[in-house]
Amino acid sequence: SGSNLWGTSRKSSGASRFPMPFASASNGHLSSRVQDIGDKLVEVVGLESAIQMGQIKAGVRAAARRLSQCSTVVIQTHKAFPMQIDGEPWMQPPCIIQITHKNQVPMLIGQTKTTSSWNLLKKNSTASTTSL
Repeated sequence: SGSNLWGTSRKSSGASRFPMPFASASNGHLSSRVQDIGDKLVEVVGLESAIQMGQIKAGVRAAARRLSQCSTVVIQTHKAFPMQIDGEPWMQPPCIIQITHKNQVPMLIGQTKTTSSWNLLKKNSTASTTSL
């Protein structure tokens, strides 16, 4: 399972689940912003090192530093640096990287049936009494 780098949001009287066009660390809205899989927004967080990510996964740290919550992320690099996507590393020359939300597929999730051992015993005992 993944790590929740965004962390849990602090409750605020002005907290809103409705998308804002742009929320950044400088305008103070991020502490109460909620991440939502259906809002078509990207949460951008900053990590100082891979060790910090391990600390978040282990529960030693609560979350990474929230940088932005937006619909489009543009990253401009000025020198070559190592990148990795899906386990494949390479040296990326200077470039502009734009990340946007492309598609979303709605899904239905049914209720899970919970079966307790008491219900199984009850079901087995009624089946044995009806067969007599």
